[in-house]
Amino acid sequence: MADIENKADESSVVARLHELIKKLSKEEQQALLGELEERLFKKTRKHERKPFFTTLDYSTESGSYRDFIKDISMEGVFIETSIPFSVGEVLSMTFLLPEYEKKVKIHGEIVRIDEQGIGVKFKSSQVQKEIIKSFVDMV
Repeated sequence: MADIENKADESSVVARLHELIKKLSKEEQQALLGELEERLFKKTRKHERKPFFTTLDYSTESGSYRDFIKDISMEGVFIETSIPFSVGEVLSMTFLLPEYEKKVKIHGEIVRIDEQGIGVKFKSSQVQKEIIKSFVDMV
């Protein structure tokens, strides 16, 4: 009996959410979606993402690109881009870490895609991990 009540409560919550979301503009719906996704991803991340805005040169098998990093963590970066990529694609990235005054060249794999860009997980050596960790700790 408790299972039936829980399912009824759950469906009424979902119905109410649906009603409220339908009243929002497209822009408000997109913003809400972004907030909800961010909230869910924060719970699953091992390392906090920190704001970090810099130019990034990167390449895949399909070409070379220049975009911007939006944030960084020990595990990866979020790249603002409108270029259509696929989860699992491997990137070779080069960007400047300001405090080190040198460019870091690192590989990564696309692990998340949304309308603002791509989440990339680093595939780094131990030395690269230490450099990125010390930089992220300072940000």
